[in-house]
Amino acid sequence: MSVAKPAGDEQARPVVRLEAFSKTFGAVRVLTDISLQVMPGELRALIGHNGSGKSTLVKCLSGFYRPDAGSSAEVRGEQLDLGDARSADAAGVQFIHQDLGLIPDLSVTDNVALDVGYRRRWSGRIDWRATHEQTRELLRQIGYDIDVRRPVRELAMAEQTGVAIARAVAPRLGHGTCLVVLDEPTANLNTSEADHLFAVLERLLERGIGALLVTHHLDEVMHHADSVTVLRDGEVVATTPVSDVDSPDELVALMLGAQAQQDVAAPVSAGSRTTTDSALTDSALTVRRLGSRTIRSMDLEVGSGEIVGVAGITGSGREEVASAIFGGLPRAGEVVVNGHTLPPGRPGTSVRRGMSLLPARRREHGIFPGLDVAENLTLARIPARGRIVLDSRRRREIALGWISQLRIRPGVPAMAIERLSGGNQQKVMLARSLATTPAVLLLDEPTQGVDVSSAGVIHARIRQAAQGGAAVLVASSDNDELVRLCTRVLVMRRGEVAAEVRGDELDRDRIDSLTLKEQP
Repeated sequence: MSVAKPAGDEQARPVVRLEAFSKTFGAVRVLTDISLQVMPGELRALIGHNGSGKSTLVKCLSGFYRPDAGSSAEVRGEQLDLGDARSADAAGVQFIHQDLGLIPDLSVTDNVALDVGYRRRWSGRIDWRATHEQTRELLRQIGYDIDVRRPVRELAMAEQTGVAIARAVAPRLGHGTCLVVLDEPTANLNTSEADHLFAVLERLLERGIGALLVTHHLDEVMHHADSVTVLRDGEVVATTPVSDVDSPDELVALMLGAQAQQDVAAPVSAGSRTTTDSALTDSALTVRRLGSRTIRSMDLEVGSGEIVGVAGITGSGREEVASAIFGGLPRAGEVVVNGHTLPPGRPGTSVRRGMSLLPARRREHGIFPGLDVAENLTLARIPARGRIVLDSRRRREIALGWISQLRIRPGVPAMAIERLSGGNQQKVMLARSLATTPAVLLLDEPTQGVDVSSAGVIHARIRQAAQGGAAVLVASSDNDELVRLCTRVLVMRRGEVAAEVRGDELDRDRIDSLTLKEQP
């Protein structure tokens, strides 16, 4: 993206400047003397491995955390009152957080109007017709066409992202917004949806608004960002124009240092994947005529030791497969695990029969915010019946073992789960699923919000689970991930399995083409 050139003094003055930005939690130093600035019309990428401090920096800037004494932040030359969320909003800094911050049970109109305001009649009552039209217009301004009366929970993730952007940015265009901070905005979007998001972002940059993009997708950095700042272990190790970066490998090396070659997950050839068809045992998971809100009909089988992928654009049904099989969504059809038919809507029965689910929506369906890391990780080990006794020493031992295996940072079992980065929370959720030694492992977007090093660790653990006899089903919007992990991939279109890819055809271009191909 080319940087816009605002007129006058605005051209030379950063929209935001951070100096000596630091943050400490107890004895853990998370950020150390961070310096960073963003110019008008600039898209600055902020990258680093999970636990490098990216999310903590964003939360300090937003006022959620108060940084350490001596930290300084200026917005358009004026000092920001750190630790006060109202100060950032008043200064024109808007945030699109990874969890979007929407209220699922409220309509699109209500989610936007709670921030923008409702249109009212002369009597003071809400003018719903005018408020609905106001919301439609705000969404149209940034290129989204969404039914504003629908509850947000019914929207696809791409549509929810559009609502969050409209709420945070559209009402303030031309009225003071100077910086938009986006924390992993494409974590749940496919390629075409992400491209649309960056087209929206381009419109904002053309108006002279600066943008700070926190992302793990290095291709996004290379294709869209003007400059990039790299964090490692809470410190800035590099800031450079993207035009000076020859390849994503350079960024990986900066992010990971000496770990780079050891941790990055290399693509796996078809001949070296976990299990070949000839080695499969009997089917551990059998699904017949599966149906849900977006799935018309789906049949599949996964053998013990096999990793099967599910690909498809948003709305294809892919995003409901894992939850519907598990029993977390209303479903039709039959699900059989090792000869036992599972009733619909009974996830507890699924767990007792050896099934485990890693859900895509971590904050909504995964973590327990009021509990610490060890408690979140070991919850699945609580017996369904009988006396519940939690041995804190044993719980800590289990947590430390998984912290070591999955490289969860900070490696403190007693730390509140909410203090971990999104990627490290994801690893805690995976550890919870694996700790039960499941017969069937359902993974929905297993590496969302996870850096390249952590993705390699997660993929290795998934392969180990399959090698141990688990039947693994991976639903993912990341087709590279499916190629790397799976022996075969089912491609969904319009609620049905439209194709199966295996062997020499198992590559990203082939899957991309099939997901977008029109039905005959």
